[in-house]
Amino acid sequence: MKRSMLSNSLGVAALKFGSLPVTLLTSVFLARTLGARDFGDYSYYLSLAKILAIPLGMGLLQLVLRETASAISSQDWNLLHGVFRRSTQWYLFASAILFLAGAGYLIFFAGEKTTKLILTAACVLSLASLIGLIAILAGVLQGMRKPFAAQLSNLFLMPFLALCFTAAFYFTLPNAFDLNVALCLQVLAAALCSAFGLILARRYAPAQVRGTTASFEDRKWLAAMVPFSLMIAASAFNNEVGILFLGWLSTSTEVAGLRVAQSAAQLVGFPVMIANIILAPHVSILARAGIENRSELQKLYTNSAKISFFSAVMIALLLGVLGDFILEVLFGERYIILSFWPMIIITFGNIFGATCGSAGTFLTMAGHEKDTLAGQAIAAAFTSISAVLLIPHFGAVGAAMSVTLGLIAWNLLLAIRLNRRLGIRVGIRSFLT
Repeated sequence: MKRSMLSNSLGVAALKFGSLPVTLLTSVFLARTLGARDFGDYSYYLSLAKILAIPLGMGLLQLVLRETASAISSQDWNLLHGVFRRSTQWYLFASAILFLAGAGYLIFFAGEKTTKLILTAACVLSLASLIGLIAILAGVLQGMRKPFAAQLSNLFLMPFLALCFTAAFYFTLPNAFDLNVALCLQVLAAALCSAFGLILARRYAPAQVRGTTASFEDRKWLAAMVPFSLMIAASAFNNEVGILFLGWLSTSTEVAGLRVAQSAAQLVGFPVMIANIILAPHVSILARAGIENRSELQKLYTNSAKISFFSAVMIALLLGVLGDFILEVLFGERYIILSFWPMIIITFGNIFGATCGSAGTFLTMAGHEKDTLAGQAIAAAFTSISAVLLIPHFGAVGAAMSVTLGLIAWNLLLAIRLNRRLGIRVGIRSFLT
């Protein structure tokens, strides 16, 4: 397991490091070519698409991951076949409902139905559907202990293709490049990533699954799907709430400033993200064995939390010292005013999250997803209330403060639940033992 985890960790870390400049270049390119206002609208629509993708597939990711890892561990190939089939059926059903709801909104509630509005809505709905599919495929691949393949599309391929498509279009037809073109090219990149993910899932699926009769645990899955979906919804809402509320209560320019700040501050949070990807299937397997593996779970948590915390602190120090210079060089002088302090504030929240380690992943993979949901729901409510109170007075800085308060509440609650449920020492206290 140690060799496997080390290999996977290095692979995913290399993938994430490789994706960082691509994602950053995409944000830089769009921020400069679209302008602050259209880039703010673009960021808002991407956040909306991610929220809409939750019932389609993002909410199933952890459930599919857990059930896939469990079925493979017990070599129950019929059940694994059933997991694949039910997740596909749900995705198709939920996508159909989403598009019908979108069409209904345009027909009955939208104001002036311009071609631009219809195209924007079509892009947002299509992107949401494709993000959902990519999430399901990532859950399948992670459950099969292929974390590098699981994250390849989402972390690297999609931003890389989006950058290539937008740059090629802009330099070919600069006068035709606008917000809707950027959204359409993002949809195209997501469609190609979905196709690539399907190819990988078929390639790595155990050969024993072929020709088997699917068996289902519908009651168990349905009971777990609700808390899993709500948990992902709370998580995604916490991630996107700043953009959503800022777009509602402030200006597109402020949204652009916050998106740039989040793009930079996410560097501090990516060590924890890598740890979550790698640890999930291993925690699921260890937790199945019960109390005798508590010491192994503690070691797993402590070692990953130490690495995540010290890596996050080093990145945060770099942003604190050179943050204004980095913003000016990459995005332009205007973004120093718009993004610097929001970036610093969100960075603090990510450091606190790194201190608490992968508490949410440990709870979820150990079968305590309801505890994770409760913590995230409380944090989402806390973030929403603080956003409504702070954004009208402080703009992007207020949004960053609400996001950080939500991160602190979320990680603190999950750490407390992890200690109570599994007896795992959390935070700084675990580093000293």
